[in-house]
Amino acid sequence: MRTPTKTILISLSLLALALIVVLVFGLYKIRAQSEEVVSLENKAESLGQMDNIAQSVRSIKNSSGVDLSRLDNLIVSQKKVVSFIEMVEGLGGQMGLLTKTLSVNTDETTVRIALETDGSWARSMNFIQAIENLPYKVVLDETTMAYNAESKSWHTNIIIVLPFFDN
Repeated sequence: MRTPTKTILISLSLLALALIVVLVFGLYKIRAQSEEVVSLENKAESLGQMDNIAQSVRSIKNSSGVDLSRLDNLIVSQKKVVSFIEMVEGLGGQMGLLTKTLSVNTDETTVRIALETDGSWARSMNFIQAIENLPYKVVLDETTMAYNAESKSWHTNIIIVLPFFDN
């Protein structure tokens, strides 16, 4: 015979067991959703990193055009030898020297330019320093200076050797 207390205890026990089952199922579901959230967060983070990388690549690509044109301006090729000589002669003229190109000889890798200038000692020395400081790999192969008493100026012979690259 069942007493009402036993029935209540059995009912409460079954109810408690049902609640435990519901709680365990709920915790399992929360854990599964948590793992899914972590997985989605990792994917979102990797996509964000990929977006950052893509943006960096685009930025490098956009800025490299300017850098490549600067680099191209710093390289003397066979096509640019004449403009280089004109630039050096113009530099001498700007420094107050009479500048003349005597000869230009090229081989497969270098150009050899012989120049002469007439002017004051200080201007001639400044011109030599300016040539050394050009944004090119310039070698002063030979430099001679002699005072010309008749014209009261310094006569300078300079042989410049620089590598060139064909593009």
